[in-house]
Amino acid sequence: MIIQISLSLIAAILNSIWEIVNYDNFPYIKADDDDKYSFMKNLVIKLGTWFLSLSNIVPISLLVTLELVKFIQAAFISWDINIYDLEKDMPTKA
Repeated sequence: MIIQISLSLIAAILNSIWEIVNYDNFPYIKADDDDKYSFMKNLVIKLGTWFLSLSNIVPISLLVTLELVKFIQAAFISWDINIYDLEKDMPTKA
């Protein structure tokens, strides 16, 4: 979550700066010049947009972790001597 928030904040700041630099080229992004909080409002909106755009980072990392845990547990089951089948002379396979 810290990485996602950090990336969102960096992207929101850079996006807001890019909009300020290219202010004259895009008439549809122009805000009221009298609004002294327009930069902060834009930054908060961009932060939310980037946070939602990057929301797949956490579930993907959790899936990788879950698969790694399953693999390690299967290895421990295969190595367990107490689960060995004496009649078939076979170790456990997971």
